Amino acid sequence: MWLKKIRKKKLQCFLIGTLLFLTSLIFASSLSMITSINGYVDKYYSNEDFYDLFIFNSASVATNSILQWGESNSQVNDVKVMDAFSSGNNLYRNDKDLKLAWYNVLPLEDLTKLPFGINKVTSLNNDIHPNEGEIWLTQLMADNFDISIGDILTFKTQDKDVKLKVTSIINDSLQPSSLNSMINLYINKNNAQDFSSFMKAPLVLIDTKQGADVSKLQTDLTETVKVGGYALSKDVLAQSATSVSTTIGGICTLASLLVFIVSILLIRFILWNNILKEYKSIGIYKALGFSKGEILKFYITGYSLTAVIGSVLGALSCIPILNYTTSKVTKYIGNFDGVSVNFTAILATVFLFSLVVIINLYFVIRRTNKISPVTALRTGITSSKKKLTKSIIKNNTSPIALAVNDIFKYKKSSLYITLALTLPLALVLLFGNFNVTTVKMKENSNVWFGLPKSGITISASITSPNGAINKALSEVKMDRRVKNYVYGSISYTGVTLNTKKYPLKGTMNSVFVMNSYNSDLGFTIIDGHNPENYNEVAVSINILEDTGLSVGDYIELSINNKNNNYLISGSYNSMMNEGYGIRMLDSAIKKEFPEFVGSELFVNLKDSSQIEAFEKDINDKFDNLDADEMHPLLKYTVDSIPGTLLPVTYLLIIVFIAFSSITILNIIIVNMRDNRRNFGIMKALGFTSVEISLRYLLRILILTLVSGAVAVFFNLTAARPMIAAAVSKLDVLVISPTTMAALLTAMILLVISITLVCCKNIKNTKPTELIEE
Repeated sequence: MWLKKIRKKKLQCFLIGTLLFLTSLIFASSLSMITSINGYVDKYYSNEDFYDLFIFNSASVATNSILQWGESNSQVNDVKVMDAFSSGNNLYRNDKDLKLAWYNVLPLEDLTKLPFGINKVTSLNNDIHPNEGEIWLTQLMADNFDISIGDILTFKTQDKDVKLKVTSIINDSLQPSSLNSMINLYINKNNAQDFSSFMKAPLVLIDTKQGADVSKLQTDLTETVKVGGYALSKDVLAQSATSVSTTIGGICTLASLLVFIVSILLIRFILWNNILKEYKSIGIYKALGFSKGEILKFYITGYSLTAVIGSVLGALSCIPILNYTTSKVTKYIGNFDGVSVNFTAILATVFLFSLVVIINLYFVIRRTNKISPVTALRTGITSSKKKLTKSIIKNNTSPIALAVNDIFKYKKSSLYITLALTLPLALVLLFGNFNVTTVKMKENSNVWFGLPKSGITISASITSPNGAINKALSEVKMDRRVKNYVYGSISYTGVTLNTKKYPLKGTMNSVFVMNSYNSDLGFTIIDGHNPENYNEVAVSINILEDTGLSVGDYIELSINNKNNNYLISGSYNSMMNEGYGIRMLDSAIKKEFPEFVGSELFVNLKDSSQIEAFEKDINDKFDNLDADEMHPLLKYTVDSIPGTLLPVTYLLIIVFIAFSSITILNIIIVNMRDNRRNFGIMKALGFTSVEISLRYLLRILILTLVSGAVAVFFNLTAARPMIAAAVSKLDVLVISPTTMAALLTAMILLVISITLVCCKNIKNTKPTELIEE
């Protein structure tokens, strides 16, 4: 019997199955995305050959002290030192300055014996090291600067121009993401002498014993030895590698919960309408002696099979999506060859959605238990006076008036349609706005990275002479084109925080030092205000959470080995330095260290059309400075993130548009079947098929416009905190009216098209067939 029901209800079962397919696909993908990607990254970095702690750009004079510290520490297995040469703003490709403010050149002897991972992506040979005259660079850098195998890179050293040929594009475990802004280039050891004029900044690698607390060892090392650079643990590298997946996964999880809720409502609506059509059949079954349990079994078996098949296919289809997203997100990590499938999430999705259908079906059919065969057979013969008098617009038979009356006459149906349309529209608009947010990341770098809002950034590299930025500052002060400016350092290392007194989960808590935090320059703030006096600091929310401090408390900082307490005047958030940072005024630094000189200058012009000319003037006058739209290292970061995020967001938009299409098709087909008898009566009363179709089209259009208005309201109000919760508490969402208008128009046209296609059946159906159903 249940098989006959499925054959008879082929269309309804197909639509329910398709809806469950897409819903379970979205739900399973969201559940699995973070675990699958993080699982891949964790597996890669769990390699026992990889050391646990890395000190980049350490001072050469500190190397022996670090080695001695390692020998005396019972938790340390081994300490290795690799030669490295640091420089900046002197690397060219085809005579074009790449504007790299900071990079390292490392001689490499054997990639198979490294205490970290290097995987070749493309190469001219199978050598285990670059040959003389060759250079290896990361795929991340190659993508950002459009560098290919066979290109020649030119280093302008103090002595000569060094030209090296790119022979391998690699993935380096020390550079899994542009968020940690490290750029390492690998050369042959025989070319090391060509870079003798660069600053020597060895890379120190530390292997700890199993079970050792790497964070505590790192704290002990940096407090015991003035390493001169900054330390990163293997876990921090893995964390930076998964930051994008965490962002996407967080947003998808929130969206999938909304999809799940509306899917339950929609499934219940579809099932109830289908069962209503079976009232007469149920009455006949009862008259023939079938028990309530047997009748219940007819329906539960058929629809449950549909639910299981749809859920299984949808959940399994998340596997290629996971492989696609993971391949994009982990493009710069190891050699991706497929994710480990989270079958727990897939089984949980199938079980959950099948259970939802069965429970809803049980409660829907249970409502028919009390009807008698006579009552069931008479269902639909008459209409109540109450329903017939629910006309808002009286004595008017125009399609628009009848459409409005239908909305209020069938309130429950109208409410379901509105709810079912609102969520897909809201999600399509949400991901459309998030796509715009990703594209405009560079324009909103002040929000992402806590920078001032400026059109031009003038920066000094590590090779620039001390005080070089001051000469540019003098030019800026006299230039009449300048509207406002601020100067200082975006990552000053001369301020330290006692990590024993204030335990931090993060390892990079550099200080942002500016001469002013004028509100006109767009400095973000969450609570309180940015520093206004030398004894005030603004602290990132991550530091506040780890230390238990609040705005209004005092925090102890050391400047030039002098400890002082500073009032926490405000809190902010940023992606820089893992979200760990402190803002101070330069007057506070100069009070303890009068020789302080900044390295960045942020400028806004009165006329933005003069930016290019202004940048050219600065770059021509100051060879050791770089004037560009943003800081070179941050530009390197920002340029790479959209390339990772955009393919995934485009895919999500397509998935949600498909979900929207199936949802719309479901509710229109179900609703039209509910109204077939009414259509027949209208035909019998003299209404043409065009008038009936127009009446129904206008009803759906009005409900769609209402749903669209609610979806827009959601994106204008709730979307921003929703995205902020998923993106490290950063209020980054860009609301684009143009994008929302385009997507909303497209979705409305989609609804109209589907409705018109479904209305074609009205024209070819006779009134008697519709009335007698």
